[in-house]
Amino acid sequence: MTLRTFTDFDAAFITTPITKDIAVKTNARAISFAIKNLILTMNGERPFNSDIGTPVKRLLFELYGDTLNIVLRKMISDVIYNYEPRAVLLQVDIKGSPDNNSIYITITYKVVNTEQPITVNVILERTR
Repeated sequence: MTLRTFTDFDAAFITTPITKDIAVKTNARAISFAIKNLILTMNGERPFNSDIGTPVKRLLFELYGDTLNIVLRKMISDVIYNYEPRAVLLQVDIKGSPDNNSIYITITYKVVNTEQPITVNVILERTR
């Protein structure tokens, strides 16, 4: 069984000092970055594919409670399942901090064909 290497460009377009090529992220770092981007991208924000993304930023202004947790968990699970085939989602934990106007999301997944679980933390904060 051969393991695949997953690579993505670094979003900051940083160049490597030796080759002067654009730096790349590989495997878990690439997938974790892609998951964060999927969650933080609003529907309609990407040209020619308005389905990609979640409306989680809009939900920050809703009353925090069990219902919001269920809705957020479902949205995040769906976007990862539909648009990140390199990840096998294991768990989504959501903790709200209404006093700080933020929501802490912990996503646990594993890369396809591996057994090691990887954790990604995303913090959603209100800016207004």
